[in-house]
Amino acid sequence: MPPERAASGPTIGQRMAASRERAFVGRRPEPELFRLAVEADEPPFTVLHVHGPGGIGKSALLRMFAELAGRAGAGVVAVDGHDVAPERTDFRAAAAPAATGHGRTVLLVDTYEAAGTAGRLAA
Repeated sequence: MPPERAASGPTIGQRMAASRERAFVGRRPEPELFRLAVEADEPPFTVLHVHGPGGIGKSALLRMFAELAGRAGAGVVAVDGHDVAPERTDFRAAAAPAATGHGRTVLLVDTYEAAGTAGRLAA
């Protein structure tokens, strides 16, 4: 018989999410901007470009964006430039699930510069 969970109090997942939020410092405006956009009926933008030198937390910020999008009921498709061959068709295939047309979906592209020529997102 599985152990019973207390009727009150946060789940382990909720505690972990809260811990990640408390540990995330220095970029409070970006998550709030993203949260407002993903929760809006009509987002104020279609592209939010996050950039900066290596090691400042861009990947961590994208993971937070994914969590915020999920909380808002949006689908999330994450593509890492390290995992995509430098061909436009490969990038499009990796990003294609974001274009299903079924509800709001957020496409998060990390290490964009590593995608080489695939980074040229021309249609």
